[in-house]
Amino acid sequence: MQQQAVLISQANHDLSQSLEQQIMLQGEIHHRVKNNLQVIISLLDLQQDDIHDPKALQSLQSMSNRIYSMAAVHEILYCKEGVETISLLEYTQTLCRHFRQIAPPDQEIIFDVDMETEELGLETLMPLGIMMNELLTNSLKYAAIPGLPLEIEISLKRCADGFCLFYRDNGPGFALGELGEREGGLGSHLLHSMCRQLSGQIKTHNDKGAVYRIFFRQKGHRTHASSASEPAYRN
Repeated sequence: MQQQAVLISQANHDLSQSLEQQIMLQGEIHHRVKNNLQVIISLLDLQQDDIHDPKALQSLQSMSNRIYSMAAVHEILYCKEGVETISLLEYTQTLCRHFRQIAPPDQEIIFDVDMETEELGLETLMPLGIMMNELLTNSLKYAAIPGLPLEIEISLKRCADGFCLFYRDNGPGFALGELGEREGGLGSHLLHSMCRQLSGQIKTHNDKGAVYRIFFRQKGHRTHASSASEPAYRN
């Protein structure tokens, strides 16, 4: 029994060391991915110095923001050793700070973020982050009115077998009352494409600005067959 105890103790020690090495390796991977994405962002920023066409500059800035939304995920995971999920609240606040930094100096942005500390995995947060980036980009591009603060409301609620993300700005809203899947160029295409990755749906309308309701499910989680085809939306 004493010999077995020694063997069990040694096995536990080896497993503990193996786990620590895996955690360190995982953190190093996130760190390197984040650094590589940051290099791409820096190259895009340098390229902007040589471009004077407003549309081209806007396209480069949009691409830089999309890459940042992915890099932020890996940065948070790197800072939280051994963690495989991220608080959506923390991630949303990170994106909000970024958009405050890139907004024009005379543009005030007021964020109203109301959500619980829901923990989401990388496969869920990556497409969701790209969608949130597109929403914030659209608000900064189309909803900002000179001389007035841009107000953005973001909230999250559990809904049916998943979540409902609510987003609203105080801009002029959609020209046709809602956003069509084939309207809005690449940004609209990304919104619907990323939403489909999360088995979700997007509902849009005008209500004191542009309103988005995005239903999505966390990847890797089972859903009930009764609600798989028609998710429930709640205010």
